[in-house]
Order: sequence, then C-alpha cells, then structure tokens
Amino acid sequence: MTPMLGFRNSFSQFKNVRSELIIDSERIEPPYISICIPTYRRPDLLIEAVLSAVNQHANVPHEIVIVDNEQDVFWSSQVDTLVRGLNSPRVRLFRNSENLGMFGNWNRCLELSEGKWVSILNDDDLLAPNFLSTVLELINQHPETKLIQTGFRSFSQGSESALKGLLLKESLNQTNRFSFVQLSLGNPRAGCLATVYDREAAIEIGGFNPEHFPTADVTFNMRFLRTHRSAYETKKPCALYRIQDNESQKPNVLAGFIKNDFFMRLEAARGFRIPFLMKLYARVILSSQLNYLEHTWRAEIDQKLLPTEIWRYVFRSKSAWFASKILTKFLYTIIRIIEEKR
Repeated sequence: MTPMLGFRNSFSQFKNVRSELIIDSERIEPPYISICIPTYRRPDLLIEAVLSAVNQHANVPHEIVIVDNEQDVFWSSQVDTLVRGLNSPRVRLFRNSENLGMFGNWNRCLELSEGKWVSILNDDDLLAPNFLSTVLELINQHPETKLIQTGFRSFSQGSESALKGLLLKESLNQTNRFSFVQLSLGNPRAGCLATVYDREAAIEIGGFNPEHFPTADVTFNMRFLRTHRSAYETKKPCALYRIQDNESQKPNVLAGFIKNDFFMRLEAARGFRIPFLMKLYARVILSSQLNYLEHTWRAEIDQKLLPTEIWRYVFRSKSAWFASKILTKFLYTIIRIIEEKR
C-alpha cells in the first residue's frame, strides 16, 4: 500500500471508465467555483444536498456537478427525474459507466469540474446559503491561499431547522491560518465538508487514494497541506454534517479510522522538530481510542498496533481515559509551541 502521505496518481486507475453527461448546464460564463456532489443510491437525500448548493447567496459564477456512481436503471431514473425537476441552469449531471467506488468517484468529480476552486459535498450533507459568499470573502482576503474551510455543525434530522440554526452563529467569523501541524495533531474536520481547494493543486497531488479507505479524505488533506501550506479557516459554520446509521459508524470502519490516523501521525512525525514527541502523542491517542472502541463497541482491535503489553495494561483501567486526555492535551500544547516557532 502507498504510504499515507506518499504520492499516487489515483486518477489513472479508472481512466478508461466513461462518465456520460446526462443533464448539461445552461451557464453563460465559466464557473469560478465548482460544488461537486458524488452520489450513490440516495436520491431523497441527494435532492436536499443539491438544493442547498443551488440556493447559495453568492454573486459568483459557480456550477453544481453531480456524479452518479449508479448503473441500475431503478435508481438512476429516480436521480434523473429529481434533478430535472429542479430546472437549475447551474447543474450538470454525469453517470459513470462503472462503479468507481467512493473515493474513485470523488476523483472523477475533480476531473469533471471546471471551476478554479472545487468543493466536495457528500450527497447526505448540506451547505448553508452563505457558504460560497463566506469562502469567496476569504479567497479575496488571502489571494495566495490554496485551501479555504469554514466551520460546520452536525445534525440528525430536520434539515430546515438545522440550517436556520446556523444563521445564529454568524458572529463566529474569526479567521485563522490552518496548518499541516494542526491537522496532524487532531482531525477536527468532517472529511472535506465545507472546504474549497484550488482544483489544479488538488489534481497535482494525485487526488484521493482509495487504498487509504476509510480515511482517504484525511490523507488527502494532509498531503495537500504539506504541499501547499497557505490555508485559512473560519469558525463560522456554513455546512451541516448528517449523522446517521451508515458505513462510517460500523465498528470495523471506526477501527480503520483509528488505525489509519495512527499511521498518518507516525509518518507526519518525520517532518516535526522533535519526532519523538509526535510519536508519543500518536501512541497515547491510539491506546485510548482502541480501548474505547473495544469496550464501548465490543469491536476486535489490532493488538499489534500497541507497542507493549504493559502499555496496553495501563490504558485498560477506567481512569486511563481521563489520564490520557490530560496527557494528550499536554503533549498537544508542547508540540504546537515548538512547531509554531518555525
């Protein structure tokens, strides 16, 4: 498998698979920003995601690119009917001739989009009406940047009320730089939600590597920030992450998240001033998370990931989780102080 932060051209794997244009847009000028929505067998949720992208309050040329990974007529016909019913001149709908898998379809979104900037919106998530206007303001303030991200909130039901709730957070408008170090220490993002990337830069780093499922979006962000260090974030929440019973909530998938995050931190440590501290930080988080997963979810874990049986014993006690939180916070603070002096 390609190292977590290693380069791989993930576009070449499906270069011979066609993506048929089903519905074309009626735009007058080229888009500046592309909102891409990869989808598979969720037409009811998809239409909510598309509507949130259509209803953007932004005076900027933009397009909505839907890429359907479905070949079954039962499902694809529903998508076609729903999208045509929107009658939006900004929407383009494509359908892959073969199922490319989740991250393969994300890469196809990057290839089919035409904007200078591109954002991936999962078909069950939503954008607030001010998402594009917020990122556009930050792009204008920081023209050298290659990545902009806004805040987000989680929701489980009632999308209309959840979107209205975001408007109450308009005051959270502080802007900060976002760095490779911050993402290495913690993963506060819901994948690529509420993020826009310079499209050419995203393609140059090879796209999303399907080998890194289920965290290919996180490894993509890590590689992007290591290559392009000029990135900014605002705490203003401009998107909604839907919490529901899906693939990402299964214990074995959660274990995959934890395992991949651990190996990413070990690789990232090579670029830190004091690699030992970062590796220790990675071990503390790993031990705490694996034991939580084992005892809360009754999931089998990879015993080989833990360095010693003594280490594992220490983190099995009920008080270990609280102690590890303190140690994690301490190491986090020390590492940030050291690394941000650069």
